[in-house]
Amino acid sequence: MSKHYFFSENPTGLGAEAKVSAEARFQVHILLTHGFSLLSFASMTDVFDAVKLMNPRSEVQVRILSADGDEVFTRSGGRVLPDAALEISQCARGSGTGPDLFSSS
Repeated sequence: MSKHYFFSENPTGLGAEAKVSAEARFQVHILLTHGFSLLSFASMTDVFDAVKLMNPRSEVQVRILSADGDEVFTRSGGRVLPDAALEISQCARGSGTGPDLFSSS
């Protein structure tokens, strides 16, 4: 089961109208663990590709992480080489250095 965490500098209340900028800029970090679903992973990354296609001015940076930076095996035996290892500072948005979206699979 995947867990998704969205960090917002300016959270809105229930029923509030969301405001979307014409120039979307955000970072996404996806933490992969051994035995993850390749289908779920592809579904997540496809969403961010769709954002880029729908709005060419958007800047979506997706980083693939593993706990130690080594390759991660899918449930079906495939291998994915991450961009980097997870660092604790990447989990906290309060410092201003963390991602806008953090997901683990």
